Amino acid sequence: MKSRNIILVLMALVLMVQVNAAVTTQAYYDLSGAAGAVGSPVSGTGANPVDLTAYGDPQYTGVGTVDFDGAGDYLQGADGDLPTTAVDNIGMEAYFKADSYGAFQFVANIGGGGGNLGGMGMLVQDFGSGQQYHILYNGVKLAGTSTSGAVTGQWVHVAIVIDGGTSRLFVNGVEEATDPEAGALTAYGAGDFMTIAGNPWDVPNGVLDGEIDYVHVFTFDAGAFKPTDLDQFSRANTPDPTDTEDGVAIDKQLGWLAPDGYDVSGYDVYFGTDANTLSAGYDMEKIVDNQIVLTADPADHSTLTDDMDNEVTYYWQVDTYEPNLVGAQVPTLHPGVIWSFTTTPAVPFFNSQPADSDPTRDGEDASFDVTVTSTTAVTFAWYKDGAGEIIDDDVNYDIVSDTLTSTLTILGVEAGDAGDYYCIATNTAGPAQSDMAELIYATLIGHWPFDSDFTDMVGSNDGVPTPASARAFTPVIGISDANSIIDGGAAVFSSTYVGYDNDPAGGAVVIPTPTRLLANNSFTISFWEKSNSEESSRYHIASGTDDAGIDNFFMWRYFDDEFFATNIGPWTGAYPLLTGDLYPEDQWYFLAVTYDANTGDAVTYVNGVADATGNIAAFTGFASEIYVGNRKNMARPFSGSLDDLKIYNYPLDSTEVADAYVSEVGGTVCMETIEFDLTGPEGTPDCKVDIYDLREILSDWLECGIYPDCI
Repeated sequence: MKSRNIILVLMALVLMVQVNAAVTTQAYYDLSGAAGAVGSPVSGTGANPVDLTAYGDPQYTGVGTVDFDGAGDYLQGADGDLPTTAVDNIGMEAYFKADSYGAFQFVANIGGGGGNLGGMGMLVQDFGSGQQYHILYNGVKLAGTSTSGAVTGQWVHVAIVIDGGTSRLFVNGVEEATDPEAGALTAYGAGDFMTIAGNPWDVPNGVLDGEIDYVHVFTFDAGAFKPTDLDQFSRANTPDPTDTEDGVAIDKQLGWLAPDGYDVSGYDVYFGTDANTLSAGYDMEKIVDNQIVLTADPADHSTLTDDMDNEVTYYWQVDTYEPNLVGAQVPTLHPGVIWSFTTTPAVPFFNSQPADSDPTRDGEDASFDVTVTSTTAVTFAWYKDGAGEIIDDDVNYDIVSDTLTSTLTILGVEAGDAGDYYCIATNTAGPAQSDMAELIYATLIGHWPFDSDFTDMVGSNDGVPTPASARAFTPVIGISDANSIIDGGAAVFSSTYVGYDNDPAGGAVVIPTPTRLLANNSFTISFWEKSNSEESSRYHIASGTDDAGIDNFFMWRYFDDEFFATNIGPWTGAYPLLTGDLYPEDQWYFLAVTYDANTGDAVTYVNGVADATGNIAAFTGFASEIYVGNRKNMARPFSGSLDDLKIYNYPLDSTEVADAYVSEVGGTVCMETIEFDLTGPEGTPDCKVDIYDLREILSDWLECGIYPDCI
């Protein structure tokens, strides 16, 4: 993106105005400099490039970008010194690569300082459902948001354009949001600034954590803006290898796609181990000179005779020439983005690493796979961490390897097979080790019987009774219930309902979340419950990062205690799992919720029978604590008894859930509706078709209601 020949950069910027006559560059900030601290001022080019002062300690990376720390680094101009005071027919664009996202982060902004709600900007903000790009307009984030989620570790081109009073948001050249109601911007005044990577209202808050490269402020004639005027359309794109790609073959050819905004008259390609910096010329060597090609051979570099070297980071840049059709004969040069990649090491390079297994049931098989790149022959060996090499002819394992791939299969998994596995690939240059991958054994990972205390009988996540803040607190008492469903007692929760969110008595048992549940992994949660209240708002279990403590998971009695409702994932206002049958209070019920992270399928079972199903799209795991008998803000206490809480690291199937129920109370469970099951010994359907159903059918045998034959 950065030409390191100052003369060429200036020529390109001057000609930019000539070629796209309707788009005038008001300020262009290249953000290039030798690696080190950004000095002040930061100067731009264009019709009115105001100088910017560096605050905090932003750093030039040495590859044509500035890195901001996400804490106190930003660039800002003087009060009232703006590249333009236009309130309509104005645009701003930038390239940036975020390392992480907070609640909100600014990329660039014009105006809006000192509490003045004027100006425009672009930012990224989190709304609970993921990071998105937004338009900041007159101090207000517009309703229109990007359809694509914000990403980290990748370069993104974002542009906002106020076009005839309509605000338009572009992401990587694609228009993703439009707000026609915005109108023209409020006039600028005192306290307005040009800001990069910071919040003009409240610096240093809202600063970007990552790199910014190229900020462009432009104006245009009314009705003349075209999306192809954006910088995204003027440069070569879609590099192959992709930017920052690792493990690139040493004989790889370079490739790219042409810009979409014009027909290219030629390409210059620069390549080498040193990135461009601001100097008298390019630090990388030109290997293609003004040719109409879409590939380049690194071997054309003067230091290479054939393939590239192993385990070396190379930089490359593709500049494009646009024919100038407005009278001048010199084509416009568009300096390209600086891309980089790293070649494979001489030892084998793992293109694909082994992945953790899904929870594997007893007797099932589990497999791990690897793929490597190597210029010489490779041998593979598999190991279990702490147990030494796995022998291929062992009856418990099967290893299949070919030239560059290998698969380990653990046959008939048992509990003792759980652990970390890895592969070592060796060629003539030496060995290389893969990442560790865990074989996860499907098992119970937490069990709180609630017999005499809140001890976790499986793990180390013991529960702690917790009062309801400053409210009057009736402890979770007794740890016994004369009518407990499981021998040994139950946890008794006492509260008195006086309002939907205003119960003066109640608390919770707070349990540290088992590690497995902190990410989007499969699980089953089961327990017994008996409510003694006819009122609503009674939480069995909740775990959330929001203030209420419900934004990840909760189960409760809903609508006068008659239904069981479960939420998995961000709370959207609708229950993905809501039982269809009614379950009155003062009776014991066995509840189980299963979730399959691979499919998103979730099921609520009551007394061993599935009563609610749904599909979950946005679950990211539990919060760090699980509240039993309430939620984090203590506003919805449960009143009644809970018993025998269990958490599994896999989704129990319908038979396993039914067995968990029957094993405690005996009897049978009808797991599905059967056609022609019309009645049974008690005069009601009994989950099987037999002589009782045949008799019901035969009782109507030969009856006829056809007129006039039978009537």
